[in-house]
Amino acid sequence: MEVKHYYLLGAGLGIAFLAFMTISSYMPREQKKVEKSPEAVVNVEVKEIKPEKEIVFEYETAKEDNEKYSVKIVKVRNLPQSPQTFIDEAYVRIRDEFLKEIADKPNRENGLKYVLDIYQPKKYETDKYISMVFEVIENQGGSYPEQSFLSLVYDRETGRIVTLAEVVGNDNRNNEIYDYLSTYFQSTLTNDLLDQAMKKGKDDELTKSSLKDSVKSGLNPEVGNFLVWYIEGDRINFVFPPLQVAPQEFGKQEAGIYLNALISALSQK
Repeated sequence: MEVKHYYLLGAGLGIAFLAFMTISSYMPREQKKVEKSPEAVVNVEVKEIKPEKEIVFEYETAKEDNEKYSVKIVKVRNLPQSPQTFIDEAYVRIRDEFLKEIADKPNRENGLKYVLDIYQPKKYETDKYISMVFEVIENQGGSYPEQSFLSLVYDRETGRIVTLAEVVGNDNRNNEIYDYLSTYFQSTLTNDLLDQAMKKGKDDELTKSSLKDSVKSGLNPEVGNFLVWYIEGDRINFVFPPLQVAPQEFGKQEAGIYLNALISALSQK
């Protein structure tokens, strides 16, 4: 099954529609030791970054239903103009692609339908960032529904969408960012998936070898493998849909790194 990635394109971005923001206030600092990367242990000052006031968004549900298919999209409203435009365009594009893909397919049997659901996004706030992660489920009659994700992160003060490179202060060195993330998460995700496999009673050498190969293949240092990410507290977290780094039975995977640790590690390159 092909792993789907959805992109949000806009002026000045050039890559996926993920974004971040900048504002000057910080909460008191505390010293933490971040997880060990394959290269080194980086000690950084981690800031407690919480919003002073939570922002509340409105949502509306758009539904289409007929004998052949069902579409349900929970749309977020009241975003700043730039992210609102991007996500509205994404809603339209995903729906249109879904309808195009099922256009020539016959109606399903036994009362079943082709289904597209875009759920209400999960929202994460800090004093600097507002992140939103959108889950997309498509059932086109295959063995499993297809699960994919979108993420949107924007500047809390200005509403401006920025790139991962801008967030880590590495605008002109995208290759270094993805090289580091690839190496780092190949280590952490492989260990995590081996633990998951053991809990499933699948700790044979063939399974272990297969998981290692899947992680390596799914985390090549390319922007397309790190499209979905968000800021939660003092960490940057990445979401990997089913089949990207492991077989379907393992589902989606998430992994994170302290944002300041990532910035610090890249600054030493």
